[in-house]
Amino acid sequence: MINRRLKVLQYTWRNRSLGGSFSHWALNCFSPKCGWLAQQAIAKTAQDEKFWQFQLKGFDGILYYSRGLPLQSLYQTITEQAYNWQWHYYQIPQTTVTAADVVFDCGAAEGIFSFLVRSQAKHIYSFEPLPDYLPALAKTFGSDANVSIVPQALGNRTGTAYLQPAGVCSMISQQDTGLAIAMDTIDHFCTTHQTPINYLKADLEGYELNLLAGAKEAIWQFRPKIAITTYHQGSHAQDIRQFLQGIHPSYNILVKGIEERQGAPVMLHAW
Repeated sequence: MINRRLKVLQYTWRNRSLGGSFSHWALNCFSPKCGWLAQQAIAKTAQDEKFWQFQLKGFDGILYYSRGLPLQSLYQTITEQAYNWQWHYYQIPQTTVTAADVVFDCGAAEGIFSFLVRSQAKHIYSFEPLPDYLPALAKTFGSDANVSIVPQALGNRTGTAYLQPAGVCSMISQQDTGLAIAMDTIDHFCTTHQTPINYLKADLEGYELNLLAGAKEAIWQFRPKIAITTYHQGSHAQDIRQFLQGIHPSYNILVKGIEERQGAPVMLHAW
């Protein structure tokens, strides 16, 4: 934690950038650890043989999490999405989920984003190809008609892809090795399911541009609000900005955050 924060401070000095407001920069650099912050957002915890069960403060329902998965990863994700000063927070005022929005949660993982916005959205498609997450997602959202769990990846083509499983850091392999999974494109999914996309949330461990390449027609037609991570590749913030404004020059773009490994922005918002 200390090394990560020191590196953020180094990039702040080197780039002469706070990655956003001073208050958010200070909180990201000097706040307590994510385990403690996550516990402040959790109202109640229980467990059975297969799942942890969490009730989050201010939200109805139970979030299930498989007991075979590391709790620290869950705590990190809860912290990132429960506090609006976090650089990994998706719903800034310009990219807030509204009642008219069909949401695509791309890289749903534990399902926390879908869980937090399900009462706000018209419908949510939660895309998650990693089998380790699917039983808990089914428990969390199984009785919720507002959320559809889609057990596949999204990219720039349809067919079979290969995943290198690593929990929340799982990524699509560049070779045909790893776990075989189904892949679709957003364009194809929107056409076959006859659905619009009004909000695109994505964290795909560096595969974000491939996702967008398979969404050109949908972005052109529906001009969704977008909250997408950019820290996995140093050039992604600029590349994604150019890609989106090449489709819709009127897109407003905001980038925020400082990632500790290469100093890249953490997230891009478009609206």
